Amino acid sequence: MTSLREILTATAVCLPFFLLSQVSIAGDWQSTIPMEDGSTLPFLVSISEDGSYTVDFAIDGTADVKGKMEMEGEDMISMVDQETDAFECKDVKGFYRFKQEKDTLIMERVEDPCPGRGGPGKMEFTRRK
Repeated sequence: MTSLREILTATAVCLPFFLLSQVSIAGDWQSTIPMEDGSTLPFLVSISEDGSYTVDFAIDGTADVKGKMEMEGEDMISMVDQETDAFECKDVKGFYRFKQEKDTLIMERVEDPCPGRGGPGKMEFTRRK
């Protein structure tokens, strides 16, 4: 039978490796939205370690959308806009797959009843330094 001491020792040894293997998408991520006239609108998504996020359209220093995201497995997040004038999607949950490779974050809509959120198919972001 495994003793409590053995379990605690194994946890103390393995936990740092587990934590290092976790992907953190916290930070500032920049992308653009294609507009109907052929131009693009830059925007910035700032994600905190606690899962709260803001979206700043036109990168003018104004948080146009505020929300919360949660991990829904290894490569899936759910997003809920809590404060927004940009879309009629307040408190509507959407699901997205994500993949992070160095300073690139790719998000793809899986299911989201909010048509204005999530962009066309896959969205690619660059980490802002």
